[in-house]
Amino acid sequence: MHDELEAWLARQAHELQLDGAGAEEAAPETLREFSRRVLGELQARGRLTGPEPVGCYAEPRSSNN
Repeated sequence: MHDELEAWLARQAHELQLDGAGAEEAAPETLREFSRRVLGELQARGRLTGPEPVGCYAEPRSSNN
């Protein structure tokens, strides 16, 4: 699992041109985007809590509606 996460992190950094010296000169918006992606991935993997999931619309509706 760690190798998969490491590869994903490296891909995200590369896509945002944060590899090499790019991280030192990156715009704040780029760093925020990287942080958003990383936190979202950690939430998706269950490593961090995040916003409550919307839920499944395929479930039957309550008869109280």
